[in-house]
Amino acid sequence: MQPSAPLPRCRGDGLMQYSTALSDAFLALACLVCVLQLGRGYTATQAAGRPQLFCILLGFGLPAAAAMVGALRFGLLPELAELHGWLSRASSYLGLPLLALAAVSRARSWQWPGPTWGRVLLGLCAFFELFRQ
Repeated sequence: MQPSAPLPRCRGDGLMQYSTALSDAFLALACLVCVLQLGRGYTATQAAGRPQLFCILLGFGLPAAAAMVGALRFGLLPELAELHGWLSRASSYLGLPLLALAAVSRARSWQWPGPTWGRVLLGLCAFFELFRQ
């Protein structure tokens, strides 16, 4: 019986996780498609919904960035672990709550003014900073 080829190792002591890199790449692609569709459907006449749209785009953009860095980290560059961790936490504590609030406000037809969306964003940023430490 012939010995199998050694598994590729990352520069640390772990193995490369190609399936995780592939799933992160699919997640990044899905988030980017959502961002592009939302941006394409927005017209200049919908200026009142611009703060809500910004929060939705930020809510999709953070998971997309975390997934792209995760795909690179688990597939090619394991030294991106710290950046991936930071973006993953930002996605969890800031991006996903923004998406949830935007979805609830759209479903309930709430029309929040721009300063209210700014306060929501600042509050979630404070929440993120509190839980980051």
